[in-house]
Amino acid sequence: MEVTHIIDCLAENKLVFKALFERVPKPMYKWKVSEDKWNILELLVHLYDEEIEDFRFRTSFALANNEELLPAINPEGWVKERKYNNRDYKEVLKLFLDAREESILWLNNLRTPDWSMTAKHPEYGSISAQFFLENWLAHDYLHIQQLNRMKYQYFRIMKSNVDLNYAGPILI
Repeated sequence: MEVTHIIDCLAENKLVFKALFERVPKPMYKWKVSEDKWNILELLVHLYDEEIEDFRFRTSFALANNEELLPAINPEGWVKERKYNNRDYKEVLKLFLDAREESILWLNNLRTPDWSMTAKHPEYGSISAQFFLENWLAHDYLHIQQLNRMKYQYFRIMKSNVDLNYAGPILI
């Protein structure tokens, strides 16, 4: 896939995320389908942290530090460690959208990057900047799908008074 297309898709996804997160009421963004699942607020904070500390940082690191070991991160553990569920929803949404804008500007302002440059990942071994960039976009798509599923589940369980099977099956 062409790098400019990936960057354009990341920019488009900023608008998608804005639309999907912007008018979510507190009862919905704090609700969980079960205790072992994230709520919408936790997902939003995850996206913010991943934007800065995973994808932007690791793409930059791979571009600048050929074959050096990446610092460890713990995205799943951060949910509890960083108390995602106690964060201010509107503040985090603004932070995330601003961070995405900064990422797009950074990506668009890179001068002749060598996307084959690599960094060492403790599990995956040598990983290229291209790998991180493409996974950044894939990460967006996975969480857009997750967010829509969470909204559907909330509507089905908490708001709807009718059988929703007529709408169609849940897609994966």
